[in-house]
Amino acid sequence: MFHDLKDADTLSLTALLADQASRFCNAPRDQNAMTIVVNDWEYLYDTVRHDQYRRSEGEGAERKIRWPFHRIVAGAWAIIDFPADGALPIVRRIEVLDSRVGDEVEIVERFFAALGNHPNAVPVSWGGEFKDLQVLRMVASVHGLRLPRALRMLSPFSFDRADLNMATATKGHLVHLPEYAMACGIPTKAVSSKDIGPAALAGDWYTVHEQVLSDIFTTSISAARQLASQGIVCPIGPRCDAAILDAFVEAFPESQFLTVSCGGWAAHRRSVSAGKLISAASQRDNFNAAA
Repeated sequence: MFHDLKDADTLSLTALLADQASRFCNAPRDQNAMTIVVNDWEYLYDTVRHDQYRRSEGEGAERKIRWPFHRIVAGAWAIIDFPADGALPIVRRIEVLDSRVGDEVEIVERFFAALGNHPNAVPVSWGGEFKDLQVLRMVASVHGLRLPRALRMLSPFSFDRADLNMATATKGHLVHLPEYAMACGIPTKAVSSKDIGPAALAGDWYTVHEQVLSDIFTTSISAARQLASQGIVCPIGPRCDAAILDAFVEAFPESQFLTVSCGGWAAHRRSVSAGKLISAASQRDNFNAAA
């Protein structure tokens, strides 16, 4: 999740990241064949240690609870293959883990293992360079885990991974995921962003699970569209949207977000796709008749 940062250093870093994100989108790679690992994370604050820090530093302490005190309570990732022949994307695996499964170390270990099993895959996030990556690196260093290759580059942005928040904004305003998704007509957020922290504190893990699942779904749709528009994978339009949703629903049929919130949207995408196919067939028939 991206939070507004206003100081001059951040503005300078934003310009650098925007330039590097643009370079990522135009970097040469194996055209039309790619595997991505879309990922998202939810957190609770370690208020005990932050209070200790504030007492130690006194008036000089940072009052905002920044990323070193953020503890992972849920993580989700989807492994998606885009075949070289332009066929529909294949969603290999979707995992959604929260504190009912284990602590942050166990969740992160599972994610690192997924990246290790797909060493050529590109991790994709929305705003991950602003907090998620820092926290993942910190968990690895504190608990003796080995970072996957794609997360090792010390630059805030690397060709080994992609932050769609930067790639879509370039030098424009950095925007929130629901802000971008709503403008593009993509279903987003099972609940409002401000409600997820209280849900985690209350142990409402169904809501937390739905939120992190909805975030990787929305980011997956956004990623597929961006990759297609840049010519990195074959452009397959609304059929791609429907195929990704079908895979998510098959994996999580109990999700209200996927089955209810996305239901009408999926029907619309299929109708758009069918309409385009019918239109193309009509054009061919007219051409053949004229010939």
